[in-house]
Amino acid sequence: MSQKHSKSQQRRQEDKARRRKHRLEHQMTPVRPRRAGDETDLLLMKAFDDMQARGALAGMPTEFNPPGQEKMSEILQEFVEPYLQYTENVPQVEKLMVVASVAWNAALMEGDNRASLLQGMRESIPPDALDDTLAIIDGMIKRKLKHFAAYRRFVVSVQVTDTGDGFHLAVASLEPGPTA
Repeated sequence: MSQKHSKSQQRRQEDKARRRKHRLEHQMTPVRPRRAGDETDLLLMKAFDDMQARGALAGMPTEFNPPGQEKMSEILQEFVEPYLQYTENVPQVEKLMVVASVAWNAALMEGDNRASLLQGMRESIPPDALDDTLAIIDGMIKRKLKHFAAYRRFVVSVQVTDTGDGFHLAVASLEPGPTA
């Protein structure tokens, strides 16, 4: 199993190097940095509050950004890698990260909890983009379940800032503990 684990780590490192190269080759359009309390965080926090209100995290002790684990920003960036090629600037990357965060969280849920989270997301998507966005979310949920099943942290907040030559991703995550 350690050989499989090392192959996985090697693949991740190769993917990170490829992403770095991609960002350097495809210079992002400069934009002003995000302000705290921006609508992106509000959308994610609303989705997270909805999860809690529905009892999706009931009885689970939680820990924000658990120490000693891989950075969730790196994991999420690897998760969206196939989709980054369709972004042209930092605001598009930010929208992608929000959609990816919802898909990621939905993949961690089952049944009514997942359906309820996705229904809340539907209400915030413009009607002309609804079908495409839901298809992307569905594909991302499948990707999460197939390639990132070992990661059980919920994404609570994402922040994408322009670095002048790409973007920086900051992610706040929540680790659900064992049920009480």
